[in-house]
Amino acid sequence: MRVYLLRWMLVGICAAGVVVFAYLLFSPVVRVHEISVVRTDPRLDIGQVQTALAPLFGRHPFFVSRLEVYQLLKSRMPDITLVQVEKAYPDTLRVTPQLEPLVARITIVSPDEEQREPVTASGAWSNFMSAQGWYVQTATPQEANDLPELRIVDWGARPVPGDHLLPPPFLERMQATERALETQFGHTTVLRSVYMRGQEFHLLVQEGSSEKRISLWCDTRTSVEEHILRYRLFLQTIGIEAVEEYIDLRLVDRVVYK
Repeated sequence: MRVYLLRWMLVGICAAGVVVFAYLLFSPVVRVHEISVVRTDPRLDIGQVQTALAPLFGRHPFFVSRLEVYQLLKSRMPDITLVQVEKAYPDTLRVTPQLEPLVARITIVSPDEEQREPVTASGAWSNFMSAQGWYVQTATPQEANDLPELRIVDWGARPVPGDHLLPPPFLERMQATERALETQFGHTTVLRSVYMRGQEFHLLVQEGSSEKRISLWCDTRTSVEEHILRYRLFLQTIGIEAVEEYIDLRLVDRVVYK
């Protein structure tokens, strides 16, 4: 009798498990009805995140993967670096996106006149570049006083938010050149102009307490060491006193200045 009861008890438990599993799998109650977004950065647009994740509504939470959430966000917000997803059954996803840090403020400049132009019609928007070179625009006030300013020049089509402006090696090359000019010559960089199509950058530098400023023209085809060597040879042979406007360090066999 005990064996008989135990057998039917096991059958009943298995049947109940199958019913519960089928209910959890096919019930309309166990579907994504809410997506909660945890803000980790002041510039994170929660509405934009929820719009990007709209295809997940009505899906079973079990079949929603972190990779799928990341890909949906990346298609709308290219400066996303990491996403954490928590599932609160039966109907809620809690999403925590991480954004790339901002490394520079940007200003779009006319290629012909090289004069500043407003990036948007509203002055409330701020324009930045992320660590991987993405153009980020935000209406949220940012602590940007310590960020360098980049003037984006020589663009084929006017950049818009979400565009990839510069590859990380380009920014690293420019920053390395700035550090070398400061440590070896005492120059302070006061303005940076990036020529996207020409893959070059111009650094407006100031020497110590002097009010004189000159522009140094560099490119990505030449190493930082070669640029510094050409500049050092120029200072030793001609001297900075002869320069009024710029020194072109891009050429292999000569240094042109004005």
